[in-house]
Amino acid sequence: MMRPSALILYVALGGSLPLIGCSRGFGRRLLMQGRTAADEWEASTRQGILESAAIEAGRESQESHPLRTQDWTLQIRSSPWTRREQEVTFHRNGTMSSNDGNKGEWWFDVGGLYWDVNTTIRAAPTVLHHKAELHWNVFGSQPRMFRGTITRDRLPNSPLPPWLFRPVVGSFIGSGVGDDTADTSYRHRQTGTSEQAGAPPPRRTDRY
Repeated sequence: MMRPSALILYVALGGSLPLIGCSRGFGRRLLMQGRTAADEWEASTRQGILESAAIEAGRESQESHPLRTQDWTLQIRSSPWTRREQEVTFHRNGTMSSNDGNKGEWWFDVGGLYWDVNTTIRAAPTVLHHKAELHWNVFGSQPRMFRGTITRDRLPNSPLPPWLFRPVVGSFIGSGVGDDTADTSYRHRQTGTSEQAGAPPPRRTDRY
């Protein structure tokens, strides 16, 4: 004869219980105990899944950012006499945003870091293309950008295609100012201007 504990487990796992030879009250109590055990097992499993998801989310938030820091400060020069500062946030999903409300996409490609921003100049839509080389500054506190250039698509009233002989409208340097998420043990730190792990894939087009 099956022991009560084994019988409860059998019912909890969905087995059918033949009640031949059992009183109606005893069978009902046994079924209720089995259902209670099944409910507890389901709740425990659900709680375990939620805890695992929370741990995984925390692990992802602590992973190294492809640029070491998410937030950057750029020193932009559009002429020998004008200079302005811009705060830029590079999100892990390949999008970026700046403190002046501009949004765009960023990626790694040959030559360094790139990002495009849609904007309007003289009531005409255009695109600003940013390119910079990166210095990971592996033994320093923050990474840096250098040799940054900003080019602009030609306006719609131009006889030339937007991508042909783009005018250079600015240059910039930058430094990371956010939390440094790099591996402080330096075992997995990049040592050059090559692509960082977890960065958006290169986007090669005929325009570049």
